Parts: sequence; C-alpha cells; structure tokens
Amino acid sequence: MSLLEQLPLRLRSHDTPRRRRNFLDQTTQAQAAVVALPLRPREDTSIGTWSGPIDHQVQDEQGRAKDRARDALSQLADALHQIAGGLNDGNQAAVRGAGYRLAQLPADLATARVDGAPTFANVGNTLPEQLDELCGLAAGLLLALEHAPQAQSILDKGNIHTPVDLARHAVAEAADIQTQRDLDIVRAWFATQDIPVELHVIADDDRPPGAVSHQQILAVVPHDRWADTVYALQHWPTDARPDLIGAVVAAPVDQHRLLPMALRLLGGSGAAFPVTDVAVIDHVSAVVQKPVTTVNPLGTEIDQVLTTLVTTSLELVRDTNRDPSWARPPRTGAGPSDIAEGLKQQYSTELAAPDQENDPVAAAIAILVTLCEQVAAEDGTGDGLAASVASIDWADIAESSTNPYVAAINATLALGLYAEPSVEAECVSSEGL
Repeated sequence: MSLLEQLPLRLRSHDTPRRRRNFLDQTTQAQAAVVALPLRPREDTSIGTWSGPIDHQVQDEQGRAKDRARDALSQLADALHQIAGGLNDGNQAAVRGAGYRLAQLPADLATARVDGAPTFANVGNTLPEQLDELCGLAAGLLLALEHAPQAQSILDKGNIHTPVDLARHAVAEAADIQTQRDLDIVRAWFATQDIPVELHVIADDDRPPGAVSHQQILAVVPHDRWADTVYALQHWPTDARPDLIGAVVAAPVDQHRLLPMALRLLGGSGAAFPVTDVAVIDHVSAVVQKPVTTVNPLGTEIDQVLTTLVTTSLELVRDTNRDPSWARPPRTGAGPSDIAEGLKQQYSTELAAPDQENDPVAAAIAILVTLCEQVAAEDGTGDGLAASVASIDWADIAESSTNPYVAAINATLALGLYAEPSVEAECVSSEGL
C-alpha cells in the first residue's frame, strides 16, 4: 500500500530521477515479495482417514485451482513496476497502460475476497480493503493526468504531506472538467442536428474505458424526434467526437411520461446501442420527473404473439433444413392462423369501429393479424420473420427498420405503448423505435 500512497509524488513533473529509481527498486522488491508469498492453504476435505481413502480427484482439483488473491497481488505489483519503469525511462505510454491495469484491480480484489483472504504470519492480511480505493484512485489519477493538464498543476503545487488527498483533489478536478467538456460537446452536436434537447448530468456506474468522471450526460428529446435522434446518434462518426470521453444516454419523452427506451453512446469510440438495463430507465425517469410508460394488457399480448410468431418461423426454418429421415421435434409455437382468428374475435369491436384508423388498439391488432398471415405462408426457405429479427443490426437500427417484418414489429410495439389511456396520440409514427 505504501507504493500506491507515494505514487502521486512520483508523478509530479519535478520529481527527481533518484527518487524515481528508488521507486523502481521498491516495485521490483514488491514483485519478489508477491512471488515469495506462501501458497494458499489447501482445504483438508480430501485427506483420508483410517476409515476412508484419500480423494485424489479433489486433491487434483485443488491443485489446479487458481489462487485469485495471489494473482491480484501479482497484477498490482506488475502494474506498479510498469509505472515505475515508464517514469524512469520517460515512457508515458507504459505509464498510461498500467493505469488501465490498475482500473481492473478493485474488481479482481473483490472477487479474490470471495475465496477468503488468507492471513500469514509476518505478512498479515494479504487483501486489505484499502487496496481497492488506492488502486482505483491511482488509476483515476493517471487518467486525469492524461485528459486534464490542470491535474498536473494540482500535483505539482499541492501539499506533499498528504499525497493521497492530493490525488483525490486532482482526480475530482479532472472529473469536473471532463463532465463539463462532455456536456458542451453534446449540446453543440444536438444544435448542429437541429434536435431540441434537454441535458442533464447523471451518475454513471459503468464508465467507458478512459473516463475519469463517474457521471454521464443524459439527453432527453421529444418523442416525435426520437427517430431522428436514433439515426443521428448511430451515425455520429467517431472522428467527429475525439474529445468526448464519458457516456451519453438519450431517451424520448412525451408530454406525460417517459417512453421505456433509450440509447447509450460510449464516449469517443463505438456506436450507440439500446439500453437494456431497467435501472437506467428508472434513473432517467427520476431525473426528468416523469413516470415510465408501464406495460398494459395490450402490450403484454403483443409481446406474447410476436414471441410465438418468431418461434413458429424459426421452427419452419429448422424443419426445412433437417434430414427428412429424422423424427421431427414437437412444435412449441401455436399455429399463426389460429392466433389470427383468436385476435379477430377478441378485438372484433375495435376492428369494426368506424374510426379504427385512429385507434392504436385496432391498428396494432391489424398489423399482428397481417404478420400471422405472412408467417402462415412461410415455407422455411425465404427471408421470413425469424431471419429478419436475427438480422437486426443494433448499431444501425434505422437501416434494419427498412425490413418489412422489422418495420411491422416496430409499429406494433409502438402502438402498444400508445394504447395507454393517459397518452394522447391521434396518429403514431414508429419509425426508429
């Protein structure tokens, strides 16, 4: 722990070569000390007694099992040695690379403690919990120095008697700078897209690699501009956002509530993908102070019918490609023709209404009936419903939505959301959902 505690001092721009050489020697000694640690004590459940034989299989499995505590300490010692060597040689790339190794260590240390942290004589507790914070702090400090020059100034001018607090101050300052810079980049980008947006800063429990801040940008857009937002986010070139470090979450709202969908963009790299974590949607709901559209009976039925139709389509493809001599496995999906007839009977009133074109329920059921008829006509050889769903590119939803099957699914799901009595919608466009 002493090496981690003195790391902020070694990262000062005016640190002396002699101190850095001493730091390198100390990390070399730490590596040797980890190698010399006793092996993890083996449990004695496999030892034989006068009344029973030795369980050699259990002994073999114990011998092959990884010592996660020793592995984590070895990773820590190696990362510190890499930092020391990089500082001594002026190799900043090596120093930054070691920072990413340190960022993973808190999770590795927590996993190692699940096995139990062994305590040895003359060594003590090999996995003190202070290691988690110090590793995370060291990783954050190295990222801060990479992305915010102000962090270096704080280190150089700070009080050398409290290096850990000095590191915390530098990391906090860099995190604030990153958050404000990300906010400015996102605001400017939405302005260029001519999309009205309401921006918030929210917590981020799953930061992108390289992010110092534990916050991300939330972009709330009107539901009628959601299709434009999806297309724009998924076609935002990475070379046009090199300074964006943190994540961006975009979500649509109407006048009354938050729609249960969102996209998340991971900083300056990668594409925007749909958010599948319900906790994120709930967090967004709390920030915008709008309830999330809840699943209604129609939405549940739509989901069940679509799942059954995809299963039926998949089974048709499977049966077509099976050897005819093999016994056909039982079908798990209901017949699409029977489903269509059941829907017509159940929703006969809505389907017969004079204004059914403006009724989300009637429109959704009509699309479902059409899908049932299309699946009933499949022979397992063409691009059916199952193949269309499997071909969806989640990094380019707009392009995938040009598929007729996918467009029909999108429309049905969107209409199911608007079947809520409290949501006013005369005509719903589902493009991009």
